[in-house]
Amino acid sequence: MLLVALCSLAWSIQAGEVRLRSECQAQSTLVRLADVAEFIDVSDEDRRELEQLPLFPAPRAGLTRTVIAQDVRETMSLYGLPLPKLRVSGQCRVEGNGTAESAETVIHAAKYSIGESRASPSVSASELIAPRLIAYLQTKERIRTQWKADLQLTGPQAEAIAEMENPEVAGGQAPWIGRQVFSVRDRNVPGGKSTTFKADVTRIARAIVARRQLAPGDLIAGDDVELGEVNPLALTVGAILDLDDAVGKEVKQSIAAGQVIASSALRRPLVVRRGELITVYSVAAGIQVKAAAKALADAALGDVILLQATETKKQFQGRVTAPQEAMVFVDSPKVAVEPAPVVTERVAKRKGR
Repeated sequence: MLLVALCSLAWSIQAGEVRLRSECQAQSTLVRLADVAEFIDVSDEDRRELEQLPLFPAPRAGLTRTVIAQDVRETMSLYGLPLPKLRVSGQCRVEGNGTAESAETVIHAAKYSIGESRASPSVSASELIAPRLIAYLQTKERIRTQWKADLQLTGPQAEAIAEMENPEVAGGQAPWIGRQVFSVRDRNVPGGKSTTFKADVTRIARAIVARRQLAPGDLIAGDDVELGEVNPLALTVGAILDLDDAVGKEVKQSIAAGQVIASSALRRPLVVRRGELITVYSVAAGIQVKAAAKALADAALGDVILLQATETKKQFQGRVTAPQEAMVFVDSPKVAVEPAPVVTERVAKRKGR
């Protein structure tokens, strides 16, 4: 699908400028970004992707429509294009010329199912409404998934949608997949009539799954897990979606082969074990003091852990900075209850030792 292709290939577009021409004439039934803009300091690969971005149906012969930078940015957003460094400027006055592109050509490019109609307005309507439908469906999920929609537009429905300048989609029902009934209205026409249409919606979810049985204490390596397609209805909020969030972690509970890995089943590798003696550092006023203390819990790198002084048995907190090492919070009032420290060389010199 054109929508999927644009969304998946445009993530790398980062820099350059899209400068709208002052005026242009529509070349087909659909106005694309290439028709209205020039591309400055944009790579050839990115340019090819941006040129195909559909904007709106072409004006009829004798009519004009003005597109501004904000219109382009909003369309990019609807297609899921994160372009923090791509600048859009200017505005373009688009004139209709009455010519029509082959409907079959556009159908082949868009790859949408458009029902019985083969008139060119239905094709333009599909390309106009599909990204807005996908954006609407994305608001219905808490977990990142991919939506696909085959629009089933009749001729009258397509013509009504093609006339809309700012379509807004509503309707459908949970779980939002299968044959769904949606409505669309023009936000620029207060009180305007809504058009109802049908679409076949599918949803694809991908998450990190185990390639083998994983036992508690295992450290996950790159070949232990993979990004696999899973049932979106069974996907939980805690499911891990990126390999980097799993590789290198320690397994807390058994994970079966093929099971989706939840963040609650993993933890950072433990570098301090409960009951062992570790080295504790305290730094204040440029002086470092070192002592030994007992760990009262397991901890990973960066964790705040409860420690116990070996001599006084007083408890205090420290942050784990390395295997068997921790740093005491220097602003903590409990720092003073640390056991008798090993005096550093600098302190010894100041005391004349």
